[in-house]
Amino acid sequence: MKNKHKKIVDFITEQNRLIRTGGLPKDHPDGKLEPCDVMLSSEEKRYWEGQEQLYRDMINKLHEE
Repeated sequence: MKNKHKKIVDFITEQNRLIRTGGLPKDHPDGKLEPCDVMLSSEEKRYWEGQEQLYRDMINKLHEE
């Protein structure tokens, strides 16, 4: 069996695409790869978690006033 994915990220991206599209092929108009199919790197996750915490802090501060 030939490995058709060079990296595990490519495999996960393809699995996410298949789940999202219900198994449509890539050449189908609704089966194209979307940015949401690509998993975030650990640095991106930390950044967005930090942004979410900043937002929560702003909301909490508004409710305290």
